[in-house]
Order: sequence, then structure tokens, then C-alpha cells
Amino acid sequence: MNRIFTAAVVLIAAALVVWIALRDGGAGTHASAARPSEPAPAPAATTPRDLNADIDACIAGAKSVAARRQTRGGPAAPGEPSDSAVVARACAPLFREPACREAHLHFDDPPADGRSQAVLGACKAAYCDKLPAPKPRACDPGQPPPEDGLATFQTWDELRHAIWKRDLGDAGLARLEEGLGR
Repeated sequence: MNRIFTAAVVLIAAALVVWIALRDGGAGTHASAARPSEPAPAPAATTPRDLNADIDACIAGAKSVAARRQTRGGPAAPGEPSDSAVVARACAPLFREPACREAHLHFDDPPADGRSQAVLGACKAAYCDKLPAPKPRACDPGQPPPEDGLATFQTWDELRHAIWKRDLGDAGLARLEEGLGR
């Protein structure tokens, strides 16, 4: 019975992510390939009224990707959006600053080895002067850029936490982190 319930939850989460992608014009699918010169429309910044829906969509996107990755036993197939891009797009509306939100919507645009750095750079530029002290390490101009993937992730994770605390508030951040299992 528990397996049936778990499977139903995963299917519902996957359906929600597909619905969001289709509602947003199918970015990351053939629709964006047909018009490469047109940027994907940016979702409006989260308003208090739809904050919970945006948080739910981010959580559902992350859980859907985790379930699909476990089922297929590896990364997305060539030609499909990367798992990180699917999560980034699902969570993009949680970022109020347009440049950071756009970087999330276009996660797969840069070459694979520069994607995380591109998002980190865009979000640093968009947020560092707006965050309260103490600022994350990413905002310290004397801090050297991360040298590897793990350092980039750690730097990004700290910056993202500060951004979400600013943009979502303590209650929204707690709800999101609980939903993501952090």
C-alpha cells in the first residue's frame, strides 16, 4: 500500500512539473528550439498571493527530477533539458531579481561546464548589493572564485539561502527547506 501511495505522489508531482512547463510555453522543449532568438518569457516575481504555489512548484520540480533520475539510474538523455535545468526552471519564480530569475530559466544555455558559474555570477550581480550583512562569501569581492564543482555548489548554496531568506521571508524559506528535505 505504501508503494502505491508513493508512486501516486511521484506521478502527481511529475504531472505538476509537466503542466507548469506546458503552461510556461514548454521552455526546454522543441518550442524553444523553434525560436532560438527569442528569450523565454520570465515569470513575474513572486507575489505574496502566489508564494505558496511557487514554493510548491519548486519542491515538486525537485522531487520529480529526483524520482526520474532514480528510475532511469542516471542523468537526462542527450537532447533533453538537464535535471538541473528542470529544477532551476521550476524554482525560478522564487527569485525576485530578474537577472537571477532569467539565469535559472536559461540554465542549459551555457556549455555544461559553465552553467553553475553562470547562475552564480548572475545572481551575485543581481543580489549582493541588496543582501543584508553578514553577506555570503560569494559577495566578498576579495574572495577568489570557486575552483571546482563542489566549491561552486557550496558558494551557491550559501548565496541561494541568503537570497531566499530575503525574497521568501523566514516562513517561506522554512517551508521550502522542509519540502526539499533540508
